[in-house]
Amino acid sequence: AESAASETGLESVREELSLAAGKVAELKANLDEFTCEDVLEFIDDKCVPHLAEFADGRTVITNRFGSTVYATVMTEFASGERYLNRAWSAAADGYVDEVEISVGHADTFLQAAVQHLDTATENHAAIA
Repeated sequence: AESAASETGLESVREELSLAAGKVAELKANLDEFTCEDVLEFIDDKCVPHLAEFADGRTVITNRFGSTVYATVMTEFASGERYLNRAWSAAADGYVDEVEISVGHADTFLQAAVQHLDTATENHAAIA
């Protein structure tokens, strides 16, 4: 039963990270159509909930894959989250160019976090 619960937890964490990365990619793709106010609203309403859910469940990564994978995923995640926060601050202050740069960096880091977690999951499944 513990293994099944762990599997469910891992799937949930992977899904939340993937959804967060997808929303940031969506934001990046639509930035030209967004006002700074739209960016604030999109980040708050569409991105933050997934980022928070992922962060809340992140210990399942250590439990399943160990600290090296955890550190790799979380380093990318933290950088992506930091750049998204920077984009939010830039949007609040009306710095459109900085919003674009920061969202681009957030997208890159979050996509990398997804890739690292997916690779670890695939490698673990191949061994098991």
